[in-house]
Amino acid sequence: MRIKPAATVPTEVAVGVSDTYAAPDALAGGLPSVHHTVAAQHPVEVIQNNWQATRDNLQFGVQSLAFGSHMPMRLQMERSVVAQHGRLPVLPSSHLGLEILTGKDETLEFEDYLAEPELANVQLDPHAAMEHKLQMLPGRH
Repeated sequence: MRIKPAATVPTEVAVGVSDTYAAPDALAGGLPSVHHTVAAQHPVEVIQNNWQATRDNLQFGVQSLAFGSHMPMRLQMERSVVAQHGRLPVLPSSHLGLEILTGKDETLEFEDYLAEPELANVQLDPHAAMEHKLQMLPGRH
């Protein structure tokens, strides 16, 4: 009996996939974190992480009952329009309109008074930023 090899040889190699006994590929998948595999989230942490979505769903449900099903759809459309910003990538956007629609303009949180990395005085080239945003690579026309 003769064993015949497969006609096609697989040319793709799975990057980042490891066996159960092999070491994890840190370059492809990042360093492994033991915290997420060992410790379960506390119920209060889950509530805090889902608080904004829960509040929005409750608000949309109440408005749907009071004003009709068009009202939550209109508010979601307004939020999506206001969330799109047309500034240059170099300039930071405060999303003031979105904060007004969601009610975050009336609260004072730690993001409001602590220094944020995107608000640092970084001088960037606006031409290079727009070329990167529009996926225009120099020299490839």
